[in-house]
Amino acid sequence: MSQHYCGKCGQRLPDGARFCTACGAPVDAAPVSPITPATEIATEPAFTPAPKAAPEPAYRAAPDPVPDESGGGNRTTLIIAGAMIAILVLLIGYMVIAGRDSDEGVASNAAASAMNAAAPVVALAPEVPAHVDEFLSAQDEQVDVVGEARMRDRPTAKDTQILSVLKPNQVLSGRWVKGVDPATRWIKVDVDGKSGYVWEGNLAAHLTQADYQALDLATFDGKYPMDRVGSRTFATDPVVKRLIGDAVPRDILQRMQASPGPASPIVYGDGELLSWSCKQHDCGAQNWSVFILDGPRKFARVCYHDEEKMGDSSEWYERGKSTGRQPGGCPSEFDGI
Repeated sequence: MSQHYCGKCGQRLPDGARFCTACGAPVDAAPVSPITPATEIATEPAFTPAPKAAPEPAYRAAPDPVPDESGGGNRTTLIIAGAMIAILVLLIGYMVIAGRDSDEGVASNAAASAMNAAAPVVALAPEVPAHVDEFLSAQDEQVDVVGEARMRDRPTAKDTQILSVLKPNQVLSGRWVKGVDPATRWIKVDVDGKSGYVWEGNLAAHLTQADYQALDLATFDGKYPMDRVGSRTFATDPVVKRLIGDAVPRDILQRMQASPGPASPIVYGDGELLSWSCKQHDCGAQNWSVFILDGPRKFARVCYHDEEKMGDSSEWYERGKSTGRQPGGCPSEFDGI
């Protein structure tokens, strides 16, 4: 149950009272709440940490030394200082002397290097023995180049300079001389204003059309390549050599000339000649056939077989170039063509 108080004087009123029993004021006035003393809020005092004690030092400074009033300490200090000054002076003197010697050495080396650089470098050419021509013919002779030939500055292929490369069938005129190797023969010629030497293996006697027409191939029928017919053989006849040399490349010609071996008799018929030969002691692996068409302008075809390089086939040549391969070795009869 709620309690009522007088709104004017604060007197407690009984229930249902319309006027204050103390002051007579009507009860309609707003009730007054009783005054209560203020409530004090207790607060916890702030924590204040106790001051830390200063740590004790790990060591204690030694007491200052008592100066020696007798003067002995000063003398020792002066002696040590004097010794150090003397050592320092000696070191400085040594460094000055060493530096002077080093500078003089560097200057001397630099001067020597400059003199060496200024001196011209002379390359010593290899000494080549002097060559004196030993002529084998008294008059000039005309020869034709077979395949491709090189004119050199001395009659040898070793340590020489190539002066000119000569074309096939080029006509040369000169005198024969003995080579540096006495077993070789070279012709001394003048080509394009240069004098030089050409090896005989790349040359053949100069031939005219009359020489070609005069060759009677039928006279070699049934003969072996080295059989003599008159003053010549088939293998050494100038026209035959020229025809073969014009048909095959130079390397093939050299192989055929380097290792002649057994041969079959030469066969001639219907205006065509066939000569078969092979390498000494190796006929099955390396052999060749020469076909010459007779007439006013004779023409040669050559078959060459090298089993190691060609296997079971043979290479055919005309006018210095290959015309293709055919199976098997080179034929020794017309039926094998």
